[in-house]
Amino acid sequence: MKAIVHIQLDGKSAGTYELQKKNMVIGRRSQCDIPISSPRISRYHATLRWSEGAWIIEDAESLNGLTCQGQRIHRLALSDGDRVYLDPAVVLQYIEEA
Repeated sequence: MKAIVHIQLDGKSAGTYELQKKNMVIGRRSQCDIPISSPRISRYHATLRWSEGAWIIEDAESLNGLTCQGQRIHRLALSDGDRVYLDPAVVLQYIEEA
């Protein structure tokens, strides 16, 4: 399944990334697969992993954690349209493509 994530930082687009590898790292470091240049994002904030037919987002014990639908989460199997907050001002939107 082809999927992308769209990152918004302070309400503005901060990049769109195609999920191409089985494990992708999200974080502040420029070496991350999905780099987010915000001091509110941990150097190694979360991972996206392909497992059992779904993309899973998992917190990497980051300071601000992950929130989805108002609930703090550690791990979540993503569904099309899910919005995961890495911080109140940083949103990851998961989009499946046909």
